This record gives sequence, structure tokens and C-alpha cells, in this order.
Amino acid sequence: MRRTRLVTATIATTLLLAACGSGGETTPEDGLSNVSTESTDDSDLQDYSPNALLSLERFSQPVTTQCVPEGDQAQYQWYRTDRTLTIDPRNTDRMLVGVERLGIFESLDGGDTWKPMSTTGIVFDMAKPDGAACTKEMFEILFDPYVDGRIYLFFGGTGTVETGEWQARGSGFYVSNDDGSTWTLLTVPQMNAYTSSLAIDPFDPETIYAGTAAIPATNTEADPNEVWVTDGMIYRIDGVSQGGTGWRELPTGWGQATRANAVWADPAVQGRLIMGVFSSPRPAPKGTGLLAGWYESLDSGDTWTSMGSGPGHGLPVVNPAISRDGSRIINATQSEQGDATWVSSDGARTWTKLAESILYAVFDPHGDGSAAYGIRDVQLSEGPNPFVKSTDGGLTWTTVGFLPEAFKSNRNNEGPVFRQAMPSKVLPHPTDPSVIYVGGAAGMIARSNDAGATWTMLTTYTDFPPFEVPAR
Repeated sequence: MRRTRLVTATIATTLLLAACGSGGETTPEDGLSNVSTESTDDSDLQDYSPNALLSLERFSQPVTTQCVPEGDQAQYQWYRTDRTLTIDPRNTDRMLVGVERLGIFESLDGGDTWKPMSTTGIVFDMAKPDGAACTKEMFEILFDPYVDGRIYLFFGGTGTVETGEWQARGSGFYVSNDDGSTWTLLTVPQMNAYTSSLAIDPFDPETIYAGTAAIPATNTEADPNEVWVTDGMIYRIDGVSQGGTGWRELPTGWGQATRANAVWADPAVQGRLIMGVFSSPRPAPKGTGLLAGWYESLDSGDTWTSMGSGPGHGLPVVNPAISRDGSRIINATQSEQGDATWVSSDGARTWTKLAESILYAVFDPHGDGSAAYGIRDVQLSEGPNPFVKSTDGGLTWTTVGFLPEAFKSNRNNEGPVFRQAMPSKVLPHPTDPSVIYVGGAAGMIARSNDAGATWTMLTTYTDFPPFEVPAR
């Protein structure tokens, strides 16, 4: 079955159940026990969607772990929140966040207090020794701006359920159509479970575009020479409200160590998509020769062309910020020549390199769309990270204030603090321009009530309540 054909969920379910066994062992990462082959209790299977049931069929039990950062990867797995910190646009006192190892949490008072949120329908690939769920890295939580009560959640993971990769157990992207009460797994067993980006079709919110990776995102997750895609790195999924009625792997092409770190759907032009591609230099199969940079489709992903040329275009896309109309893009890049920030004022066709490095920029949702907030990258010896603002689409930046001392970044990657205290998201309040949040590793969340001039720490990883959800 080629991934370029549209496959219905019912057909995929039938074929895989016929082809797969109910267990089998894998080789988990250090510190994890092998997958159990015990039969599952069927009493609560009604809570799970067809794709989740297929995950349970292939891996009957999660692996057991101490659920703490460990081994060589401890500094990278330090209770990351990535881009999960988010605000409900229809109830702005409500916030959600996913904290690696700790759980998924909800606040109803603007981040002052937190409680575990519902995970009904979510399959976990790791469990603590007492049987409670251990959550892996989560990349993003996103409220659908077009559909009330719809939320998307991206779990980390790599490989496919179909090929028996344990990291794919229950991983991928989930949708809740009831405001977070229950969750449906949209990632089918043939898809790479790694999800790096998502765009919702503004003309048909039943259709979404999910960015993935051609090969494992890091050497530690799986064999770096494995390939998990056939034709491209974006999955189109239709029928979201029905749990996904069909899917297609779009023919974007793929290259050495590439992943789609950005997917954007134009709200003004039906069928127009933009993809930002990351590429790392480590050895891997060459694929179709796709390079890092920006690509455009005008036919809902059926065909793709490179956007622009020259400096700035072919550099890896790492932490992009895209304005509401897509005309302005701020791209923090990584390359063999060093980290830099590039800005485009014409929708990725030409680029200007900045003299400074800006991390995790975001365009201000208020005003005409030209203003942006960001975090300036500094070396550890330079003190706290400046919180900065641009009023010209990211071309120039002014320091507004400084993040709390607990947050730290440094462009030279000096020591474990590089990951254990990294900020990872800037989140302006959707209705109050004076309120801004920053999230990061170590479960850290900070809030400013004066547009970034001063900050108050709200949480670190020790401040969240126990997440006592049984792992399934």
C-alpha cells in the first residue's frame, strides 16, 4: 500500500489487525524494561479510537521507567514544555501545558494554579513502576481557531506502529472534539509518529496538514538510517471530527535528515500552503534530494516549488514565527556557519540576516501584525536573557525587560544548563496586550503583566500536582 493513496481509517484498521500480532518485544532505550506481552483488559477499550486500539494491539503494555531524566540524554529531557503552553481563546483564564515526564495540566486562573487534565483516549508508551503514566516530550497543544471545543495535542515519538517501533506506541497527534474531555489518535499505524508542525485548513477545518520527519529526529531515538516516509513529510488528514476519514502523505520530497518544522495554510488563498524544512548534517539516506529552506504549494499540497533563492533561503528552519497573513517570517536558523536569525518581509522569497540571535519569536496578535516579541540569545556570562520587541516585522529589536534568572540560553551550548533552563515559547495573551507568558524546560512558566518589562515565575517542574493517570 503506497502512502500516496488516500486510505480510509476503516480499511487501514482492517488490514493492520489482520497483519499484526498482539505483542512482541522491542529494544527500548536505556533504563526501560521490555514491552510486556500480557493481554489487555478489554473493559475500557470503548475509550479508545481505532488507531489507538491498533497501538494497543501491537504493544499490549507500556514499558516501565523511573520517569526521570537519565543517562546521556538527561540534559535534553529535563521536563520540557516545548510549545505546549497555550491559552483557550474562548476562555482566556484557561491554559494548558504539557510537561515532559510529569503530565498534561490545566489552569483555570491564568496560570496561578494547575491540575491534571483529562487524558481519556490517550495511549502512553511509558509507565512509572506504580503503573501511573509517564509522559514523553510533547511538542505543541493547539486550540482550533475555527471550531469551538477542538484541541490538538502532539506527542513525541518516532517510527511507525506498523514496523514495531515502541516509541510509536500511542504517539503522534491527537484531537479532542469535546474541549479536552476525550482524545482521538489521528496518527495511523503507517505514519511516522513524529509530529513537528500542524496547519488547519482555514477553508475547511475538517482537513489538517501535519509535518513530520523523514528519519528519526535524533540519533538516540532510532536507527538514523531508517526512513519513515515514502514521498514527503506532510500528512493531510480529512474528517477530523470523525476521527480521521482518510489520509495522504503529500509529495513534498525529502532529503538528508529533513523534517517539516513549519506548515502554514494561507487564510486568504484557498489551497496555498508553505512548508519550512529543517536539515541536519548527520549521515542518512539522501531521498529525493530535498534541501532545507522554504517551499510553496498552490494546490493543497499536490505539487511543491522552492520559494526564492540566495542567502537565507537554503538554511535550516528551526524556530519560525509567521505573521497572520504570511508576509513576514522570522526564522532562527542553525547551520555549520553558526546560529543566526533571518527575517523575510515578502513571505519567504527574500531574506535579511540580523546581527543578533533571536530565539522563539512570535508575532503580536494585537495591532496590524507588524509587531513581534522575542527572546534574545546570550551567552551565560552575559546574564539573563533580554526580552525584546520589534515593531517592523522583526528587522530591528528593542529590549523591553529581562526574563527571570531561572531561564537561560546560550548560543555556545555551554554545559547542561543549555537544555535544562531553555525558554521555548513566547505566548502573548489573546485579548490583553499587557499580559505575556514564557514557557520553557524544567516545567518553567513565567508571566508578565506589563508587556514584558517585569516577570513573575509561576511554576517550575516541582510545582505541578501529581499526575496519577493509569498508563494504558
